[in-house]
Amino acid sequence: MNFNNRILIVDDNESIHHDFKKTLCPVRNESVDVSLLEMELFGDGENAENTDDDDNIYPEYELDSAYQGQESLEKVRQAAADNRPYALLFVDVRMPPGWDGIETISRIWKEFPYTEIAICTAYSDYSWDEIAEKLGNSDKLLFLTKPFSTIVVKQMALSLVKKWNLGEHARNYVANLEAEVRDRTSQLTALLEEVEKKNQLLEHIALHDSLTDLPNRALFSDRLAHRVSTADREHSSFSIFMLDLNKFKEINDGYGHEAGDQVLAEVASRIPEVIRDSDTVARLGGDEFAILLHEADAETSVLVANKILRAFDVPVTLDGKSFLIGLSIGIAVYPQHGEDGPTLLRHADIAMYESKASGDGFTVIDIKENEIRNIRAQLAKELEVAVKNKELTVNYQPIWSVSRRKTIKVECLCRWNHAARGMIPPVEFIPIAEQKELIKELTKFVMKDAVKQLSEWQRQGILIGASINLSARNFLDPELKEYLDSVLTAYNVEGKWITLEITEGMTINNPEKAIQIMNSYAEQGVQLSIDDYGTGYASLGYIKTLPVNEVKIDSSFVFDLNADSENRVIVKSTIELAHALNMSVVAEGVENQTILDILIDLGCDNIQGYYICKPLSQELLTEWLLEN
Repeated sequence: MNFNNRILIVDDNESIHHDFKKTLCPVRNESVDVSLLEMELFGDGENAENTDDDDNIYPEYELDSAYQGQESLEKVRQAAADNRPYALLFVDVRMPPGWDGIETISRIWKEFPYTEIAICTAYSDYSWDEIAEKLGNSDKLLFLTKPFSTIVVKQMALSLVKKWNLGEHARNYVANLEAEVRDRTSQLTALLEEVEKKNQLLEHIALHDSLTDLPNRALFSDRLAHRVSTADREHSSFSIFMLDLNKFKEINDGYGHEAGDQVLAEVASRIPEVIRDSDTVARLGGDEFAILLHEADAETSVLVANKILRAFDVPVTLDGKSFLIGLSIGIAVYPQHGEDGPTLLRHADIAMYESKASGDGFTVIDIKENEIRNIRAQLAKELEVAVKNKELTVNYQPIWSVSRRKTIKVECLCRWNHAARGMIPPVEFIPIAEQKELIKELTKFVMKDAVKQLSEWQRQGILIGASINLSARNFLDPELKEYLDSVLTAYNVEGKWITLEITEGMTINNPEKAIQIMNSYAEQGVQLSIDDYGTGYASLGYIKTLPVNEVKIDSSFVFDLNADSENRVIVKSTIELAHALNMSVVAEGVENQTILDILIDLGCDNIQGYYICKPLSQELLTEWLLEN
């Protein structure tokens, strides 16, 4: 810090200014007769010390002059504005006609409280007590009484200027320290804020799904537990939804995981639009979502479920192709369907699978069916063991040719004769096999059994084919085709004796891959058939683009053909169009001679149903074939 040696003399007498300048700013070897001024300022010669030898110990001061109190205040202001403040003021007590010294000092200190001041006064002026009463006791105010002593003025100037500089240094040091503390505090605050933001981000990442940014299972479970607690206290009701996308695996397999992610993101954006802000939507994993309706009974839940389903009436577009997203929703309501979070989630999950199986869109859990569900769960475990231990069997139902008037092939139908429950129909255990990923092993079992049986029949001179049903879960699996190749080779059976039955919907979501797989079977000589035709949403115009040899008309169009004229029109047009596309037609579910006669009149190629023969075991069917 530079040493500040600026002093302002405030006095209405010009000669006083000159004497202060002579005393505080002496000019070396100056020969000016100032004895008269010395007498006026410092008294007689006895009090006038010779200080020429001591001048070098004092600093060189920068003196300014003001002749009235108002002028001195303006100079002090300007000096401060220029960042060149005065360290010391010598102020005369009396400066008529303006402010006196006391008022001047009072006004200066009001704005510049650190200014050092020496008040110049005569004995006839104010006493110290009077001045202290007006200005207060201050260590920045000293008396300089007239007549002045040169050495006293010099020592006072030196002391007060040094005192001001030391004080200013201390003030600057404190100010700098305070500024540094503020700066460090600001930096620390910013750092803490940044840490807090990162902590919030980490917490968000830990509790939210990375793809959809919806709450994840952990956050959903926490909110569910909290809602159970509040609902118990408030005696209120809420509901849980479990949602699953229909045929999502086909989207992933057909379009790739990136397309699947787009579908999941679309689901995550649509659902919140039809529920309240107080409700929670979460992605639990895969294509599984959950909803917590904060205030809802069963009736309200049904209304919300319908709104959610309607939100997906608008198709999703991927790679320029539009298709609908199907949802299956399971609903459980507190406290009717469970009094804790895990129970509600389990019941909602069960209801969701029931909805998926029935195709109803949504299902509210029925607690009375818990026993049935438990049986199904046990059945799933037992089926896994049965498949592993090859405890299932294959029955065969003949398919009869109208033109050749003989059986040309059989449909292979899997049967499970449970040791304790008896014969369990396929409609019960096939969906379980698909849910538990057992369908692949089950299909391999049927393929091997069918090819082995064809080989045995061929040795007996019975030359017929076998139709095998494929599931949507394994139709596009190339490994299954390789397995069929190996089995045909092992039993020396040609591919032309095998017909694979698929449904219309299996080819819709990914027609390119479907055609590729179908062509690979066709190259092997394997025939391809569209099963349950008419129950899906594909037309023969679409099917003609596929390498298909046969169309099977679903039994729902056949069983009352004699009474339902609309069904007769549908069957007739299907047969005609199929023949035009060089495809043969099989009618399923033929139960009597009347229906058979109508189908023959309509030109149907092949007949299947109980009127021809019910499904039989290998031994019984062999006898039937030899007799017929």
